[in-house]
Amino acid sequence: MPPARLASSQVAGCGQDQLTHLAGRSFVELADYRLPGHLRVLRPGQGVTRDLMPDRLNAQVDGSGVILHLFCG
Repeated sequence: MPPARLASSQVAGCGQDQLTHLAGRSFVELADYRLPGHLRVLRPGQGVTRDLMPDRLNAQVDGSGVILHLFCG
């Protein structure tokens, strides 16, 4: 999908199901999507709160910022 079209794409829920194709790519590519809630980038060794936000997309990344896993919460 061209970037201009991505920027206007709305995703449902937290966006996890529509964005799984981004695994293995840089987390900065998530900026091309209109997420319904917040984005939380989880880096190696980072402390994380246990609060649950169903519309928040969590992107677990490696030390280089490559997406390893996307999940809601």
